[in-house]
Amino acid sequence: MKTNSKNYKIIPYDSKWPILFSEESGKINRIIGDNILKTYHIGSTSVPDMSGKATIDILFVVKDISKIDAHISDLNKVGYTSQGSRNAENSRLFEKGVGGQRLFIIHFYQNNHPEIFQILAIRDYLRSHRHKADEYSDLKLSLFQKFPNDYKQYRKLKDEYMHNLKNEAITWSKSKNV
Repeated sequence: MKTNSKNYKIIPYDSKWPILFSEESGKINRIIGDNILKTYHIGSTSVPDMSGKATIDILFVVKDISKIDAHISDLNKVGYTSQGSRNAENSRLFEKGVGGQRLFIIHFYQNNHPEIFQILAIRDYLRSHRHKADEYSDLKLSLFQKFPNDYKQYRKLKDEYMHNLKNEAITWSKSKNV
């Protein structure tokens, strides 16, 4: 069996995750400044009592995405590596890690980017539907147990589940805003 050597682990929710989000987002806000319109804690670590990788995802909504590139060296100085616009056009992604373990992922999106709505819809849906958060946690734990050394397989099966979850979350979010 071919394995993927990416180091990952699924762990139970840690009450320190919101604190780490707050501290790290504050550092980034000081670097980027008034280009930032909004800051959100996203991903599994933003959903209370949900298991996940111990990687804090932070979403920054910015006025002008092109101005983020001027801060690459400042972000490098605090440990971030640019991943460019890997997620979507008009976005920037940076990762910070130690020893192959990603600690933080920061996502910058241009204001009104359609992905912002989708990302927040998923987060809010999981926060509002405990049974779905539990189901997703159970899936991630099960996949990790089956594929502890094969991140690609873990990610493939998790992404298949996330596709349906995203559609449910978007439908739910739109129905709330009608």
